[in-house]
Amino acid sequence: MSGREERERAVELYFSTPMSTKQVVEHLGYPTRQCLERWLHADPRYADVVAKPPVPLGTRRRAVELCLSGMQQKQAAAELGAGTGAAHHWMRLYRAGGMAALGTGTSEKVIRRIMREDGLVTRVPGRRRYSSYEGEAASRAGQPRRPGFHRRTTQREVAHGHHAGSRPGTARSAFPR
Repeated sequence: MSGREERERAVELYFSTPMSTKQVVEHLGYPTRQCLERWLHADPRYADVVAKPPVPLGTRRRAVELCLSGMQQKQAAAELGAGTGAAHHWMRLYRAGGMAALGTGTSEKVIRRIMREDGLVTRVPGRRRYSSYEGEAASRAGQPRRPGFHRRTTQREVAHGHHAGSRPGTARSAFPR
């Protein structure tokens, strides 16, 4: 089979069955999921297709029930046609909040909009910035600033002629007094 025929077969299988891209790839053994999605985006029929819906609530609840009855999450996911990661996520949600936690989630954006409409305000603490700076040296020690203070020249600088004024246009111009 040529590359074009394989591509057409994979795209046709996706449109003719209720399979997801992952399931089509597993069924055919080729291409990768990302490659199939690129092929689908290039197909003119894909513009009319709405994204496949998320896993229904009943399937999520059934997966949790199977796991609670002793079945492994991987087996429950395979039996229901869902991903292993999804089954693991549903179990985590169940453990955190029971069956009600499996319902459709509400985004933070929607919650904030509803709160704003009802006039509710949450306290969001300000960001605490770290700084090792503790203020001006003069204010800490209670001593006046010394405006004529300059870094002292080390013995090494004097010995090697690297101190201010040893060569024209060096440190003296860079560090005016």
